[in-house]
Amino acid sequence: DHIVPYDPYAQDLEHALLPPGRAHLLGTDRYGRDMLSRVIMGGQTTIFSSLLLVLIIMTVGTMIGVFCGYNGKTDTVLMRISDVFLAFPGMVFAIAVAGVTGGGIINAVVALACISWPKYARIARSQVMAMKEAPFIAAARLSGSGTWKIIRKHMLPNIAGPVLVTGVLDIGT
Repeated sequence: DHIVPYDPYAQDLEHALLPPGRAHLLGTDRYGRDMLSRVIMGGQTTIFSSLLLVLIIMTVGTMIGVFCGYNGKTDTVLMRISDVFLAFPGMVFAIAVAGVTGGGIINAVVALACISWPKYARIARSQVMAMKEAPFIAAARLSGSGTWKIIRKHMLPNIAGPVLVTGVLDIGT
């Protein structure tokens, strides 16, 4: 509340539809509400929902990709499921899911998460498959490290770069 110059919800009809000026940098709307204050307050919701969405799809997609890349038994099934999600036009599918579940920011995040995780799964899977037979992974196996320890200590830190870069780029999208 300290970063906005005016109450973004307060109506002042005497100052309706003012052009940008010293008092109101972006002007006012038809109800006299300061547009800069409204943009700043709306930006908080947008940034929070973007970060939440990217965190969810990055975590889910990476875990699916690591699982598929490390354990070849389920790879075919899960990657075909990801192909199905990739085959649909993203926004059309998200709008359909949002239409079924209803409005609201949480339903929008769920709808977008349903279509966005395959990208992360593909990236993580390809990185793990390339790394799975590396000498340092074989050395970790020979030293007695279990599957989860190898994934947590050796694979996840090494695939974090491409996954994080994709996540940062997706925040803007």
